[in-house]
Amino acid sequence: MTISKEDLSCPCCGKSIVSPVLLEKLNELERSTGEHLHIVSGYKCTIQAQKTGLDTSPATRGSTCVISYSSTKELWEILEKVFQISFRQIKVGPHTITLGVDPVLGKYFSLDR
Repeated sequence: MTISKEDLSCPCCGKSIVSPVLLEKLNELERSTGEHLHIVSGYKCTIQAQKTGLDTSPATRGSTCVISYSSTKELWEILEKVFQISFRQIKVGPHTITLGVDPVLGKYFSLDR
């Protein structure tokens, strides 16, 4: 399966602004894991970003997305590939991984507990 920009569209307006680099890396991740990625969220318009109240500026630029995982085993399998593909930003939370390619932000890896 191929991930398209429509898979990362805003939940409130359906608009889809997505970095081609992000799409390329997500599709590479999906191919390398051999599993369909479960996308939780992608692009957010400014209205949706304000509604969530989170730091979503990368999402309003279409340079980040959130995928989910169901087990620790799946998390480690995904992360192994994520590091090989060289995403710029990686944030691991309970059952979600935020992946980013935002050139404005520095590179980082963080764990939420």
